[in-house]
Amino acid sequence: MKHIKALHILREYSIRKQMLLGFLSIIILVGFMGGVAFVQSGKINTEVDLMFNEITPKRNAISSIRLGIMDQIRTTEEYAGDFMSLKEAKEELAEVQERIDANIQKLKNGSSKDNSIVSPKSLISLKKVLDEGGALREEIINIKIADQKANTSSEKGAMGTELREKLEEFDEYVENTNEITELIIEMTASSENKSRTSILQYVEIGQRVNLVVFILVIIMSLFVSIVVSGLISNAITIARDVAIGVSRGNMNIKIDTSGNNEIAELMQAIDEMRASLKIIMRDYKKAFKKNAPKGK
Repeated sequence: MKHIKALHILREYSIRKQMLLGFLSIIILVGFMGGVAFVQSGKINTEVDLMFNEITPKRNAISSIRLGIMDQIRTTEEYAGDFMSLKEAKEELAEVQERIDANIQKLKNGSSKDNSIVSPKSLISLKKVLDEGGALREEIINIKIADQKANTSSEKGAMGTELREKLEEFDEYVENTNEITELIIEMTASSENKSRTSILQYVEIGQRVNLVVFILVIIMSLFVSIVVSGLISNAITIARDVAIGVSRGNMNIKIDTSGNNEIAELMQAIDEMRASLKIIMRDYKKAFKKNAPKGK
């Protein structure tokens, strides 16, 4: 009943208003589609910014840290094996450490947030292991210096034994750094996958909403076309039937003139024409009877 009442109210509007109302509805739906697309694109841009401004730099930073650790290991082993001088080793180790510290700072940026990509706990563990590695390198360098200064074979033997023990500890340090860096890489990879999943979800939601709105636009367009064309077609059919009835002399044909739109105005004009023709026909018949010759 509500739908019928709404349709009756719609028919009371002028055709121009009906078409305007239909087109406004379409514009609103299209605007809604654009708004959804805008919101979804904003979310996608946020995720893309997160990926390129947060996740990727941190991933590059941890990769650079791993390379730095490998350079420190290589330099330490080369110095321990007499393939590098003390000066060269210290210069290279200092340069690599500076690079590592800079990349650790990149990892720390934003790590205090609840939704941080790299957890503060993992950074603390990494820094602790790196500090232990630095201390081991210093011990290895000092042992190597003492070995070079040793005068007796027993002293050199003792230094050699201590150096091998420290190198074994250094191997454990290497394993620890690999575990922690792998953990941080998994964190960044997990964040990257989440970001990509979010982007795909936002794209999918936008596509679904746009599809629904597109279907609604088509339905609204068809509805407006059917209603307006139906009103015009019905008016033409009624006008034709009235014209045929009047042409056959039926001046008492009933015409529905209710309404406030152009169709009602047309029906009123046709009804007025019928009434006028009826009066003319009546007057004509009276005049004809009055002036007709009387029969025998």
